Amino acid sequence: MGDSTADREPRWYALVAIFVVISLYYALPPGLTVGPRWVFPAALGVLLVPTVAFHRSGNHRLDRLFGLVTNAVMTAELVISLVRLLSALPSRSESPNALLVSAGTLWSANVLMMLQSMVSLTVLAFLAARAVNIL
Repeated sequence: MGDSTADREPRWYALVAIFVVISLYYALPPGLTVGPRWVFPAALGVLLVPTVAFHRSGNHRLDRLFGLVTNAVMTAELVISLVRLLSALPSRSESPNALLVSAGTLWSANVLMMLQSMVSLTVLAFLAARAVNIL
């Protein structure tokens, strides 16, 4: 639970990625989202506040737990939207242009989430190597 420089992982890139994913969410047609438009951003906002607070206070265990829950919520929304996109293909409930834009939006959100995880692992590996004086 120490708050030394070596065990603090920067979070600004994760916050930027989450805000971009929220922005991409608004680009989806209403038929590809879950519930009212405000539910997903509100859920992420409710999860981000304690995540940032725990991170700043040095409580890394709860910080990690809330970070994992935030990623799980984003992944669930992504999977549900993808299933709705695939089910909209044969039913032709959305225009081809809307489906193409939605597919690109979901792909972009997926790439952002993957990059966020990769950067997080890279930073952790660097900090661990620095802690044992390898680098």
